[in-house]
Amino acid sequence: MRVGPGQALGVLVVGLLGVACSIEGHVGGDREDACYPQTEFECHDGDCIPRSYRCDGVEDCERGEDEISCDPPGCRSSEVACDDGPCISITYVCDGYLDCHGGEDELGCSPGGLCTDTCLDAADGYCDDGGAGADFSLCAYGTDCTDCGWRTPACSSSEVACGDGTCIAMTWVCDGYVDCYGGEDELGCGGLCTDSCRWAGDGVCDDGGSGSSYDACGYGTDCTDCGVRN
Repeated sequence: MRVGPGQALGVLVVGLLGVACSIEGHVGGDREDACYPQTEFECHDGDCIPRSYRCDGVEDCERGEDEISCDPPGCRSSEVACDDGPCISITYVCDGYLDCHGGEDELGCSPGGLCTDTCLDAADGYCDDGGAGADFSLCAYGTDCTDCGWRTPACSSSEVACGDGTCIAMTWVCDGYVDCYGGEDELGCGGLCTDSCRWAGDGVCDDGGSGSSYDACGYGTDCTDCGVRN
C-alpha cells in the first residue's frame, strides 16, 4: 500500500510517542524521582533517605515515619534489659535495690534473699519493714526492697547474726576464727592469743584484725605479732 507524505508523518509521530511512553513506564511511570527500594526508604512526603537510616533511633523523615514500628533498641554492653524493656546499668543488678519495675534485677541474687516491694508503703522514701536501719515497722521484713535494700533472712535458733545480717553457726562464735565480715563473732570472748597461725612470730601481723598487714590466719592466732585480740 502506498503511503502519502501526510500519513507518513502521522505514523512517525505516533511511533515516537509510543517509544517515549515505553521509556517513561520503564523508569517508574509518572514518578521520575521514586526511591530505590533496595537502598532507600521513602518518606510520606516523597523524600528518599538511605535505608540504613530506618530504625536507627533518629528521625530523618519530616514526620518521623522512618522510626515508626521499630523494635526497641538493644541495651549497651554495660547494661541489661528489664522484662518490660528499659535498660539499666549492669552494676544495678543484685545491688539490693529494685531498679526494674518487676524487680527482676534482684531475683536469684542470693539463696533465700528477701527483696520484694509487696509492702503497701514500699518505695515511699522510707524503710518500713522493721529491719536494721528501718524508719518504721509497717510491713513484713524484706517487703520494702526499694527503700530498705536486700534483706538477709532471720537466723535459725542454731545461728547468730553478724552485723551485716549474715547468719553463721553459733559454734563459730569465739572459736578463734573470724567468720563475720566485721569480726564481731570473736569480740568480747575474753581475749584471743594463740600462735597457731602458720606465720606467727614472723614480725608481721597476719590475723586479719585491726592493724594487721595480711588476712592469712584466724583472728587472734598470731599473738606474737598482733597482740591479744578481743
